[in-house]
Amino acid sequence: MSRRILNIRPVQQAEELSGALRKLGMQPLTVPMLETVRVSKREQLVVLERIRCADQASRLVFTSANGVRYFIDCLDNDEQLLDKVREMRCAVIGEKTAVAAGQAGLRVEFVSTVSNSEALAEELADHCAASQDTVHDLILLRARIASEKLPQQLAAKGISSTSLPVYDSRCPNYTRDESLDLALRFTAAHPEAIDCIAATSSQALINLVGVLESSDAALENSWHEQFAAIPVAVIGPKTAQTASMLGMNLAIVAQQASVETLAESIHSFFAGA
Repeated sequence: MSRRILNIRPVQQAEELSGALRKLGMQPLTVPMLETVRVSKREQLVVLERIRCADQASRLVFTSANGVRYFIDCLDNDEQLLDKVREMRCAVIGEKTAVAAGQAGLRVEFVSTVSNSEALAEELADHCAASQDTVHDLILLRARIASEKLPQQLAAKGISSTSLPVYDSRCPNYTRDESLDLALRFTAAHPEAIDCIAATSSQALINLVGVLESSDAALENSWHEQFAAIPVAVIGPKTAQTASMLGMNLAIVAQQASVETLAESIHSFFAGA
């Protein structure tokens, strides 16, 4: 039986997970619950000015491949600034972010494999302590909705940081009929009912619940019970915590922060069912 997995990643990143699911014989249903857009022109200018003022002892920190892409977009082909950032050292989370940074010509000297803020701060503190140069500042280039835990944890380690948003994340606009069609897939009678929800961010889960709730009046809440029973597979402790807080059936937490591991974990879960 081919399991139907709801993939709620942003459209630019959804195929990576969908492809991994297909390879393992599962059937992905892609309904993005996040879309990413560049920050305002004024905020882009703030990023540019901060980079102009940075010295070579500063480090750029990227927590996602999106952060890399939107940061390079902010530079707007300014060759002088591009040359400068390519001389600066970077710290990133995850191999995918490291690949994106490398493709942009950035100088990656540290790759973390953890997404937990406290553990990441510990790794970054150890990395900075081991550096032969004095680290004056870490420049965190992230989404606007990124948690403040990382800069707080860094401050607790005695490391100053500047957090700059380089992109926004928001829920895509779905029509009433589109929301209704998705909610129907969480009812037992639907011929193509969803077997599992795969999520890699807290905000995507929150947005999913919001989209489904917009169909409440039409369906008389008939999707709620089935939705609460469907297994949810996530990456990262923060997303796991959000799933639990939303009353979802948290069944799978991938051991590594990669979509391949997430897909394999889902496959193993159903293989043992």
